[in-house]
Amino acid sequence: MKESKSLVRIDHIYSLSTLWLEELAAMLGGEVIQNNLLHIPKQLGEGLVFTHQILPEMHVVLFDLVLSKSILFTRKPVEEDFWILYYDLSDYNNIHIVDNIKHKVGDNSLLDFAILDSKVESSYMSKAYNREFSMRILIGKSFVLSSLKERGLDEKFMEIITKKQNFFYGSIDSKSKALLYELKKQRVDSPHYELLLTGIIYNLLAYFLERQSSLMIETSVITERDRMAVIKSHEYLLSDLTIPFLGLDALVEVAHMSVSKYRKLYKQIYGTTPVNFFRNEKMLLAQTMVESGNYKSISEIAFALGYVNVDYFSRSYKKHFGVFLSDIL
Repeated sequence: MKESKSLVRIDHIYSLSTLWLEELAAMLGGEVIQNNLLHIPKQLGEGLVFTHQILPEMHVVLFDLVLSKSILFTRKPVEEDFWILYYDLSDYNNIHIVDNIKHKVGDNSLLDFAILDSKVESSYMSKAYNREFSMRILIGKSFVLSSLKERGLDEKFMEIITKKQNFFYGSIDSKSKALLYELKKQRVDSPHYELLLTGIIYNLLAYFLERQSSLMIETSVITERDRMAVIKSHEYLLSDLTIPFLGLDALVEVAHMSVSKYRKLYKQIYGTTPVNFFRNEKMLLAQTMVESGNYKSISEIAFALGYVNVDYFSRSYKKHFGVFLSDIL
C-alpha cells in the first residue's frame, strides 16, 4: 500500500477463488472474517468488501463503504479467463480508468455499467466521504459463451468483445437497477443476505444475457478505429463544461465521420446522445460546486458554468436532482 496525505494506492487482483481477498486485507491493514467479509480499517473509513462464490465460475464482489481517504484501486491482469460485469450505484461519481481514459461512474452518471476483461488492467478511484456501492460479478468466459450458445449468439458476442474492445461502458437497465437499489438497503449481516444476493445475481445475469442478445441482433461491430475516434470526440466534448454544448458539427469534425454514422456509434458506445451526456456532466459539475461551499449564490454558480439565464439553470438543476437550489444555498 502506497499512501500520501490525501490518496492511498492499492494494487490488487481478482480471482474466481477467494484467496485474493486475504491479500487485499493485508494491504489495507484489515482482517477477513469467515473467508468472505473484509471490514475497512478505521484509519481508512468504514464499510466492507463482501465476496460470495455462487458457482465455480461465478463470483460476486460487493463494495459498500465510506472512506476517509480516497483510494485508487488498480486491478492487475491475471491469467484466469473471465469477464467482470461491473455495476456502480455509488451516491456520487467515482472514477474508472481503462486504457488511460477516465470515466465518471456512479448512480448520477450515465455510465454505471461496464464489461471488463480479466486480462486488461483497470483502476478505480473511490473518493473520500462518498458512499461507494458497487458490485463486480466475476464470471468465467466459458460459462457466458455456453449460455449464449443456446441462443446461437456466442460467435457474435465473441466478435464484439474481442475486436480489440476489451471493455464496454453503458447504463444499467431499469430492471437491474431496481434490484440493486433493493440490495443497497440491506445489511450484509442480516440472516438471509447471501440467499437474497444469490437470487439477485441470477436475475442480473438473466437481464444481462437478455440485453446482450438484443444488442447483438440490433447492432453491428464497431471497429477499433471508429471506437477510438468517438472516444476522442467524447473527451473533447467534456474538456470544458463551462461553455455551451459544442454541437454535432464540431464533434463529427474531430471524429472524421458523417453525422448519421457518428450519432449511431455514439449511442452504441455511451447509451445516449452527445448533448444529453454533456448536460448530465454539466449538472454533476454544478452539484459538486454547490456542495463545495465555495459559492455564495445560485447566480455565481450559473455564470461560472456559462449559463446566461439563472432561472433556466435553477429549473434544470431541479429537474435533474429533484431539489430546489434555493433550499440549499
